[in-house]
Amino acid sequence: MRSIKERIVHTLLFEIGAIASVSPAIAWMTGRSMAEASAVSLALSVVATICNYCWTIFFDRMFPTRQRNFLTRAAQAIGLEFIITLFAVPLFYFFAGATLLQAFILDFGSIGFFIVYAMAYNWVFDRVMLRIEASSA
Repeated sequence: MRSIKERIVHTLLFEIGAIASVSPAIAWMTGRSMAEASAVSLALSVVATICNYCWTIFFDRMFPTRQRNFLTRAAQAIGLEFIITLFAVPLFYFFAGATLLQAFILDFGSIGFFIVYAMAYNWVFDRVMLRIEASSA
């Protein structure tokens, strides 16, 4: 199981990558400035951070191992994206000034990206932590 410190590091690093990845797409899609798009991305990141933290705790209790297979990783990523979608579309629509169609396109595009991103990030993070644990044993 992960410690609280590890969970915080895991989530913060995940969201820093998310903000850097999503802000340009929001700016491009909505015609907003990078500053405005980054503000929306940051707001979504706060929501996603809370969701990610809670989902990871739940998921770790369901599958208490770092040795997860592809299907387990896919379920972890898809579950998180489903939860975040409930918040993302309204954020894109109301705060990014996107049309409803743009909000859904942004969300579906980000879902595709973040499923792959979450799977890769979690796989790399677990591999790094396994090495850290092995070297400190």
